[in-house]
Amino acid sequence: MELLIDAKVKLILKKITLAIDRKGIRYELPIFVVNPPLTFGATSLAERNLNKHYQENEVDIVVRSVATPEDKKFKLSNGTLVKQFKMLYLDTVGLSDKRTRMFYNGR
Repeated sequence: MELLIDAKVKLILKKITLAIDRKGIRYELPIFVVNPPLTFGATSLAERNLNKHYQENEVDIVVRSVATPEDKKFKLSNGTLVKQFKMLYLDTVGLSDKRTRMFYNGR
């Protein structure tokens, strides 16, 4: 916090994600820049007590792409990792991993 005071950066709404400097330049920092990502180490979900209310279900995923003429539908477990799903999708449509970006809800 002293660094911000010394640089004469003021927080907007008392949030570090919104700030303005002495020249009037506004800074908006995404929360993932402020907070480091969490790592849980090698402990299991049961050891961390995170799976108390978790129930594995099947979910329907629909992917719309400019690379294919129609939507692709998948039935997956809600425990499937995004990386696993991305590789499944790429294998299905025959695209390269380096050129493919996935967005959820248009974001």
